[in-house]
Parts: sequence; structure tokens; C-alpha cells
Amino acid sequence: MAPPFKSLLDAINRVLEKEDVPLEQRTTPLSQAECAHIASELAWNRTTHPPPDDPSPQDLSQWYTTGKTSDQEEQRRQKFEGQLKAYEAALRSEALRLSNFIYSLSAAYEAERRTWKVTKAAFTFPIHTPANSTSDTSVATGTVIVATQDDAGTAELLTIK
Repeated sequence: MAPPFKSLLDAINRVLEKEDVPLEQRTTPLSQAECAHIASELAWNRTTHPPPDDPSPQDLSQWYTTGKTSDQEEQRRQKFEGQLKAYEAALRSEALRLSNFIYSLSAAYEAERRTWKVTKAAFTFPIHTPANSTSDTSVATGTVIVATQDDAGTAELLTIK
């Protein structure tokens, strides 16, 4: 399920405020690498996603330094390593999933920026009439061109072809 738009935007901007301008004020869209970086920052937050409980320093020393462990200690070590691998895999997966949503959100803002700069738009569409609705492969098309007249965005129909 997609994260809520506003919540994701706020989270992205919390990451960007340390490094850049807010997403809405950027002059270029985020690159895939930037999206992946932001997603990792969000997913690997140890406050919201705490790691498995660490074993005691004595356990770590016994497991990885001395090499002398009982079968029970070996099972505890394997369980801890399994939990750690599952934790890391879940966060990598979440970061990958989030990076796609971040990229989409950035692309949406870029599309909005581009549409505000445009003064004309053309819409081409098929025209279905009884004459061309047979098996004939050629279909008549129509085009409508709309242009803005003022800064308020008032539109004027220029031509219909």
C-alpha cells in the first residue's frame, strides 16, 4: 500500500532539509540515486525500526573471539544472526519500496512545474463516426489547442481541427 502523499512529502523534506531545499522548491527532480538515499534514511531509522536486542558483550566475546561455545550458546548465536539478517532484509526491502514512491512523488512535482511553464496545450483524440467505424484501419482524429491568456490561468480555445 502506498504511503499517504503528505506524510511521505513531509518525511522527504525532513531528510532534504539537512542537505538541500524542500522537494517543492527544487528546480530539478530527484535522481534515482537520491530517491534511494532518502528512502534508506527513512527506512533505516533505528527509532522507528529498532534492531534486535544486542547480546551482552560477554556473549559477543565468547561467540566471536574465543570460539569456545556450548551447543546452547551456538544456537543463541545463530538465532541472533538470523534475527539480524531478517531485520536488515526487511529494511532493505522497505527502502527499495519507498524509493519507488519517492521517485513518483518527485516526478509528480516535476510534471506540475513543467505544466505551469506551458502556455499552450494540444489534445489529439480519435473521432468515431459511422463512416470510419468499420474495419478500416485509418481513424479520423481531431485536435484541440488551448492557450492561457493571463497569469490567472484563464484558458482560450484557439483552434479545433
